[in-house]
Amino acid sequence: MAHRPNRSTNRSPNRWPRAAVLTVALAVLATSCGASPPAVSDSAPQDPALAASPAPPQAALAEYRAAGDSWRLVAFTGDQGGHCLSVEGTAHEGLPECDFEVTEDAPVNAAIWAIDDHDLVVYGRVAPETVRLYAVQRAGRVPQALHRDPISGEVYFATFIRDRDIRDIVAVSADGRRHGYAKKIEDFLGHDE
Repeated sequence: MAHRPNRSTNRSPNRWPRAAVLTVALAVLATSCGASPPAVSDSAPQDPALAASPAPPQAALAEYRAAGDSWRLVAFTGDQGGHCLSVEGTAHEGLPECDFEVTEDAPVNAAIWAIDDHDLVVYGRVAPETVRLYAVQRAGRVPQALHRDPISGEVYFATFIRDRDIRDIVAVSADGRRHGYAKKIEDFLGHDE
């Protein structure tokens, strides 16, 4: 599935309230991704065939405290075999994205989720040759942790942004080349107001 980083939908003067638009857009995107993190249940499944099928592999890559919630960055194998990523909160259901494409010319690809009117999370994948990642905010450069998925070997990140204070996410390769994600962030922020 092609990745769509811009989740905003309607800019007409008669648009729905922002929360409704975001909720509908997030639900549609989560459904179209064709993947969801495996549900964890303490009760045994009723269907014996379900009991025999193992849950798709998943790995919790990092934990965060932001936007009044505890979050986990989770990598997992999607229903159709894709490499998927989700940011899940204890009070927020995750929004999975799958098969982030990265290339030498575009070594960072991400999803942007407006958690509420103030908080964003930017999460995605960087190319394997990326040695450093940083966010550009009003205060300057903020280093970001990189997390290698032990299942797929892909390298992921997540950053929580307060007050929509994000200008760019920059991937730096070993030879010093820098590639940013500013245009996609600008598109999202410009269409989400």
